[in-house]
Amino acid sequence: ADFGKMVPPDEYETEIQVMAEVRGYFQITYKRVIDMVPALIDLLFVRAIADDMQSSLITKFSLGTVDARE
Repeated sequence: ADFGKMVPPDEYETEIQVMAEVRGYFQITYKRVIDMVPALIDLLFVRAIADDMQSSLITKFSLGTVDARE
């Protein structure tokens, strides 16, 4: 016999379903946030340092001018 058919449905089935869906939503959301943290660090810090470094090197070595060092 099929045991699932012998047991009456839970009176809180709707609430349990909503809880499961909300939990699934939060699991996906926190994984997205965790994935975004390294991307944000790269965008805000690493690229900013690279841009500053590039302009500093261009200025220091006088690149793009007649006095540019070889």
